[in-house]
Amino acid sequence: MKSIRRKIIVDATAEKSFEVFLHELGNWWPKEYTWSKEELVALRVNPTVNGFFTEIGPYGFQCDWGRITEISDNKVVFYWQISPERTPEPNPERASQVELSFTQEKNYTVILLEHRAFENHGEKGESYQQMMNSPEGWDYLLAAFVEYLLVR
Repeated sequence: MKSIRRKIIVDATAEKSFEVFLHELGNWWPKEYTWSKEELVALRVNPTVNGFFTEIGPYGFQCDWGRITEISDNKVVFYWQISPERTPEPNPERASQVELSFTQEKNYTVILLEHRAFENHGEKGESYQQMMNSPEGWDYLLAAFVEYLLVR
C-alpha cells in the first residue's frame, strides 16, 4: 500500500518548527479533528521514546492516540493509533506510522512527512490512506500547522 508523502517549506527555523509541532499541538491542531471538539482541554505530547500523543477532554476524558518510537532534535516517528473508523487503536500492530523531519536550509525549513503502513489498519487501510491523502487529510492538518507557525 502506498505511503503518503508531503514536503512543505516554511519561513521559520527547524528548531522553532519542531518545537511548535510537538509542544504547541493543542494550539494548532483543528478541534474538529479531536474527539472532544469544542470542549477540548489540551493536546499533549510527551517527547520521549514511548511517549504518547494525548487528548485531554472535559470531565477528565483522556485518550492516547499515538506513541513515539523515535525522536531526535529534528525528527519524530510515531504510531498513528487512530483506526479508519476514527476510534482509538490501542494495539500498535494495527496502527500506521508517521515520520516527520525538520531540516534547516539557509533561511527556511523543509518539513518532510511520511505516513506509511496503512495495511496495518486491515481491510479498510486502503480507503483510510485515500482519506488521509485527500485535501481533508494531511493537507488540511499541515495547512493548520503552517498557518499557526507563521503567525506565532
